[in-house]
Amino acid sequence: MMGRNVETRVDQSLYDSIKSRKTEELQKDCENMYVQLYKLIRKYQGLRRIIKDLHDKYDASRMYPIVPRYPILKKMIKSALRAPEFADICHEQTE
Repeated sequence: MMGRNVETRVDQSLYDSIKSRKTEELQKDCENMYVQLYKLIRKYQGLRRIIKDLHDKYDASRMYPIVPRYPILKKMIKSALRAPEFADICHEQTE
């Protein structure tokens, strides 16, 4: 029951804050959220592509013995870590 009361209070305060704002402000916030959503989707798709490429290359490297395979795997990991999509997200976390 305690969690439900807190949830109800949060919902009510959110409703009150939305109700007190003007339509123009809400439209502007909505546009900003769409822009943020678009950026997040692009980042997600970039990371997903990197992981898919890494997975495909890893599967292709499985036919090699372990000694020549090690430098191949090392190069694959370095290329994934140096990809622009990955670098953008890493720099974003440190800022």
